[in-house]
Amino acid sequence: MTSTVDQAVLAGLGGVSLATCALLLARRGLLRLRYALGWISVAACVLALAFLAPIVRPIASSFGVTPTGLLLVFASGVLVLITLQLSIAVSRLRDDLQTIAEAHALLEQRVGQLEAPTSPASVA
Repeated sequence: MTSTVDQAVLAGLGGVSLATCALLLARRGLLRLRYALGWISVAACVLALAFLAPIVRPIASSFGVTPTGLLLVFASGVLVLITLQLSIAVSRLRDDLQTIAEAHALLEQRVGQLEAPTSPASVA
């Protein structure tokens, strides 16, 4: 086999492995379905690129880069998008956590006021 075919087979196996890992993690409850679908989409793109490897060479030469360089730029872009999406999710969770902490503090203050012993002067 040629090196292009070897690379395509290796990329295809990587895509299948990534999809399998995402499914197993989702099934065990370690990865939410939303994120599992995202990783399966990435795996599908990797698999598609493995089959489209012969098309990458002419596209890369039209940009004046090597096929590996073009794929690295694509992979870097995907990683940036994943990082951005996770940053948005973490920011949202932080805001939710702050809201819950503030509500908890208000409830704790109210319960403390209700449980406070009443002074004898106020009873009379």
